[in-house]
Amino acid sequence: PERLLSLDWRENDFLRFWMGRSSPLVAVGREIIEQKDFLGRRLDQPDDWIRTVGVHFLTIAAQNLITRDPSEEEGKFKRFGAEIFGLRTFPRGDWRRLEDMENEYAQREFKKPFDDLNREQKDQIQEKYPEYKALSDDAREKMTWESGEDFEQWTLASEQMANSEYHAIGEQMARSLFAGMIDYRTYLGWCLMLAEVLERMALSCSRLSLALVWGLAPALVQVLVRVLVLSVQPRPFPLPQLGL
Repeated sequence: PERLLSLDWRENDFLRFWMGRSSPLVAVGREIIEQKDFLGRRLDQPDDWIRTVGVHFLTIAAQNLITRDPSEEEGKFKRFGAEIFGLRTFPRGDWRRLEDMENEYAQREFKKPFDDLNREQKDQIQEKYPEYKALSDDAREKMTWESGEDFEQWTLASEQMANSEYHAIGEQMARSLFAGMIDYRTYLGWCLMLAEVLERMALSCSRLSLALVWGLAPALVQVLVRVLVLSVQPRPFPLPQLGL
């Protein structure tokens, strides 16, 4: 109900419905005034303006020749040739490319599908292949921005916060280990347990509960680590020889 009272047509579903059915001339005029396209992306570069005008006034086949992202460059002339004769093409989105990249790297490193990897193995792929992490972050941010939903933006922020908190707490546990407050076996056991708990949460929860879990995960991990550290009496413990 509150959104129906908003004068921002991107928040007001009623106004958004009518804006989506306005004439091309009205749509272009609105985007020139706002300096944003229909999805809310800023129009800063000349090619952005060329594309947004082309979306409203060119045919579907001709629109494929005006690309916005580097990922759209591949095969644009093939798409034009197919659609000029009445066929319809569908873009290979970032999520599909990301899925193919995930499985390719998972098979290369661990000889199994990406979905079968644990959290540590997935982190290893992110660290070893920076192009995978860059594509993953770009796809997620693009989805969040284009959806225009506060929930999606909150989900992304929660996941990023949980990720940074998780690694920060891992460093805290490592410092406790080197300070002699916990032994090596306890350190490894808790690290594996926390990683498994978060992995099971992510796999078993729905989209809504997943966002809540990631939002609560940092606090949960902090509590568990603090209980662990406080429950162990400080005592010197020799580190095992790892042969490094």
